[in-house]
Amino acid sequence: MRREELALSKTELAKAAGSSITMVSKWEAGMTMGIEYAAKICEKLDISLIWLYYGGINSSATCVTTKIPIVGNTQAGPDKEWFNLDFPAGFGDSYIDFPAKGRNVYALKVIGDSMAPRILEGEAVIVDPDSEPATGEEVIVRLESGDVMVKTLAAIRNGQIFLDSFNNGYSRMTFPLSEVSCIHPVIGVARSSKIKTA
Repeated sequence: MRREELALSKTELAKAAGSSITMVSKWEAGMTMGIEYAAKICEKLDISLIWLYYGGINSSATCVTTKIPIVGNTQAGPDKEWFNLDFPAGFGDSYIDFPAKGRNVYALKVIGDSMAPRILEGEAVIVDPDSEPATGEEVIVRLESGDVMVKTLAAIRNGQIFLDSFNNGYSRMTFPLSEVSCIHPVIGVARSSKIKTA
């Protein structure tokens, strides 16, 4: 393992990534790492981003598309029609050039300041519905009511989901899991300048 070869602790790697020791352990156990974290870690590990994110020099072939469709915003989210189309690659009026492993990766434009300054209004969150959400990381939550939001997953327990905002001016949100349609992990954030029109 590269971290051990360099005699780096999980604490040092977590600090470099801007994440937690728990997440480092999960990444090392095989959980998919968001490319935003990989970009921060590769310099610390003195390896290429492609090697770290895709697992080796030849595995970049698993990158299905670099055009991630923006299919809605964090207030409206992807409409039900889009979900029913089984996440078609490239479907959207605007997109972000971004290396993605799976064809189902999508993006949402951020509305509001609840996640500022971590994620700013006008930026886009890149979401992988095929990855597992992790406590302490950003997620997109869609409720059965149709409401969609980007939040930090604080906990799931006793049949409820607890969501935090990065902006301290917002209170913790709690919903029964029965009201949650889906929880998808955010794997990256694209600045507004990276958003292109199809």
